[in-house]
Amino acid sequence: MTQFTWIPTFRAIAEWLRTYRTRQPDLITVLHKVGITSGLEDRDENENSIPLDEIDPFTFYCLFTKYGVDQRLKLVARLIETAGISATLPTDFDGVPSANAMKVWMFPFKAQREPWMVSTLWDLFEQALRGEVKGETFNRCLTIKNTGFAKLTECLFYIAPEKYFPVDGQTKPWLAARKISLPESSWESYQAFLPRLMQASNQSFASLSHEAWVTNQAAAFTKESAIVYLDARFPGTRTGTSHIAAWHTPEGRALATDPSPKRVAIFIEMAPPFLDQEAIEPYPAERPRNHHLGAHAPALAAGKQAYLATLATLADLQKLCDWYADGAAQPSADTTSRIAEPTDMSPPPLNQILFGPPGTGKTYYTINHSLEIVDPAFLAANALDRAALTERFRELVAEERIRFVTFHQSFSYEDFVEGLRAETDRDDNLVYKVEPGVFKRLCETASGVTEAAREIGISDAPRIWKLSIDSTHASKTRDYCFTHNEARIGWGLVGDLAKVTRGSHAGYDALGTHNQNTVHSFANEVEVGDIILCIRSAEEIQAVGVVQGEYRYEPTVPAGVLSDYNNVLPVRWLATGLNLNIKNVNGGVRFTLKTLYELTRVSWPELAQALEKAGVALTSRAESSMARRLPNKGQPYVLIIDEINRGSVSRIFGELITLIEPSKRAGEVETLEVTLPYSKNPFSVPSNIYLIGTMNTADRSLAAIDIALRRRFQFIPMLPDVGVLRGISVDGVKIDAMLQGINDRIECLHGRDFQIGHAYFLKLKDSATIAALSSIFRQQVLPLLQEYFFEDWQKIAWVLSDELKSPEDQFLKRRTAVMAGLEGQDNMPEKTLWSINTKAFDRIGAYQGIKLGSIPA
Repeated sequence: MTQFTWIPTFRAIAEWLRTYRTRQPDLITVLHKVGITSGLEDRDENENSIPLDEIDPFTFYCLFTKYGVDQRLKLVARLIETAGISATLPTDFDGVPSANAMKVWMFPFKAQREPWMVSTLWDLFEQALRGEVKGETFNRCLTIKNTGFAKLTECLFYIAPEKYFPVDGQTKPWLAARKISLPESSWESYQAFLPRLMQASNQSFASLSHEAWVTNQAAAFTKESAIVYLDARFPGTRTGTSHIAAWHTPEGRALATDPSPKRVAIFIEMAPPFLDQEAIEPYPAERPRNHHLGAHAPALAAGKQAYLATLATLADLQKLCDWYADGAAQPSADTTSRIAEPTDMSPPPLNQILFGPPGTGKTYYTINHSLEIVDPAFLAANALDRAALTERFRELVAEERIRFVTFHQSFSYEDFVEGLRAETDRDDNLVYKVEPGVFKRLCETASGVTEAAREIGISDAPRIWKLSIDSTHASKTRDYCFTHNEARIGWGLVGDLAKVTRGSHAGYDALGTHNQNTVHSFANEVEVGDIILCIRSAEEIQAVGVVQGEYRYEPTVPAGVLSDYNNVLPVRWLATGLNLNIKNVNGGVRFTLKTLYELTRVSWPELAQALEKAGVALTSRAESSMARRLPNKGQPYVLIIDEINRGSVSRIFGELITLIEPSKRAGEVETLEVTLPYSKNPFSVPSNIYLIGTMNTADRSLAAIDIALRRRFQFIPMLPDVGVLRGISVDGVKIDAMLQGINDRIECLHGRDFQIGHAYFLKLKDSATIAALSSIFRQQVLPLLQEYFFEDWQKIAWVLSDELKSPEDQFLKRRTAVMAGLEGQDNMPEKTLWSINTKAFDRIGAYQGIKLGSIPA
């Protein structure tokens, strides 16, 4: 069979698309006629659904490629017929990257969309068709929310696979395995990468893309990978218990998982016609099944006709979802219980907490939830490869796109937002500096200010210096400095300030303490990348600059400069001629008469914000960076807060508990801004920061959580899933049923928040021995039970079914003791004393005697 037949078809579609740049509503109408209706709803500033009225050509392609091969083929056939495109229907889509169904659009919703965004995507499309891509166009597209480097290279590949290669989640591991270095997220780097790839292989880009996909398909297909895919395919609809997980399609049809880890089995409402009969198991209405289905997927519950489809590959699951969710299947007669329809564009929640008992994978799954936010395409493409997901997570942590913090009893507002740090100056005087906490630093990065600072030469943590150049009156010396990108101070008779010290020069020794500090700081403490503020008055600045080089002493000053202004710092003046009052930014404090000193209350992010609000246009690259508020703005950032319930939420978040609400974020209609208590600077939370918390319900009951936290976070249950242990046995002891029995009794005695998680037993998959099982019970199960029941040994014995076992197989020994032989104590009642039977941990009978729980089919 001829391969890559899609290439001429996609090219013909591209040529046809050219005519729709000025007729975008008509293009959307074509999509409706073809049968693509999901994903065409826009949202206004009030989050109300409105019809989409503009679209770019890349998004058009993605609305087809988000589907599996069979559905994609049907839709392309309808497009060719409906639009009258002169093209042959392809027989394959080998090498075509699949668009992420969660993030199909290349642009944000209308409330955040700017006029240039869709237009720039059209520019890139037309340039690519002509083979004349401009770097500035490509790079500008990268700044559009929802358009990442992977998506952009995929889309270029769709229309010109002979010239462009998709650098995405499918190809990155393949490239790394062949030691082909990956490009950075820029046109310049991508342009240099393409020739390297050509030289490394004599195959076409389409062949290489297909080879990468084939390599990835060789990975094992498991229940865990199926769940990841279903979470991505039907975002926000998952509900369930430790025994069942259910999803709903946009049309309201239900899917649910069978708990078996040996096969991927999906409960659905009708039988897929494309699966073999052996892969479909009918569940007539009278056949019993998991009783949890009634609460989470009523259409699949007992009393309803259902089917259990066993799937062998991820491609089978994708095909099933395409058929089931997009109209190919006929809906069941009963549609009385449906979940609200999500859209392809449903974003992950800004604030979420994964909660559950110990050992249920909360921290484990923060990797998946983080990648769903920061790099959903990589997650979808590598759902089967835990090592790849972990490595990508580490890369994003290294890039500071994802950050991690653990709450504890002593964690405070000062650690999280900002606080004062005590230091001593060079004269051993105690000074206090405002130090940003982990959350404030992340907000500064996410706002884009940090990246802009790097672009214009400002260091990551610049010190801010107040400087007076020849007082504040009109000055030729100052004018010379601004014109020649310098900062100068006097005391030229002292000589080279970098070399003088106390006792080495009479002129230096004659200076007062303030002046000595000034000349020392100017020559030895001001560093490249620091900020210089030249003042106009006690509250106003007239210029902002960034230090470009080291201090130098000039024996002869230039014409027009004061004769003793021999001390020079190279400074790139970003803006001059200002009349900007920054008293509020400086914590409400006025400048002093000292020539040079550090402004410890001012940080670059607050200063940059003040400049932007005042409409200050910084020069050259700085102007372009600040005007567009940077490549970082819009990129998602994640803060993982482990053990969020162990800290005092009201004390740690303070006033920020309100600011993290989606509607109160920066740029939203109801934006809130607070004045921070230490720096006295205004602060708001960017809309591209996501918070993921984990909460151990055994550590503190969910009911005791601060109500303010509950209202502002989406709580996602993570309960024990004994299904992942199906098939594991140790000398005949079925681990899933044993754990189910233990948890059933714990739930009856103490509540479901105190169950034991399945993760403790996963090591038995690799070593199902009595020694491994003994280690789990000694080091984890029994200590947890002691903590849960506060050493109420009788309840622990009930949980472990000790009363049903022979004495040698009981984990706990009991004996009766009386207070006898003491004066006045002869009639004391008997008391039961308990001890641990260490030998029982190594006896298989101790585990065989644990009463098993019932595992639903």
